Amino acid sequence: MKTHVFRSARYRIVESDRIKRDGYCDWRRKKGKKLWIKKSLSDEKRLDVLIHEGLHACLPDADEHTVQETAQDLALFLLRDGWRRSQ
Repeated sequence: MKTHVFRSARYRIVESDRIKRDGYCDWRRKKGKKLWIKKSLSDEKRLDVLIHEGLHACLPDADEHTVQETAQDLALFLLRDGWRRSQ
């Protein structure tokens, strides 16, 4: 996946192991928005981080605790239903 549109804003998806965090969303930028994902994450952790950063992109006013808890709940829900990353 190279890009994704969240709430009418296009984000470039950047996968890199050069970032210190597991993920980062720079939703504050007017143009050239990016969503960073650490490349070396396990599939389960990647799912959680993708949801987490996607929530930041969709709901920039949500507090970190709400985003963290919601991302973890949704990731677990999908994993329990049999979600697996396609290769």
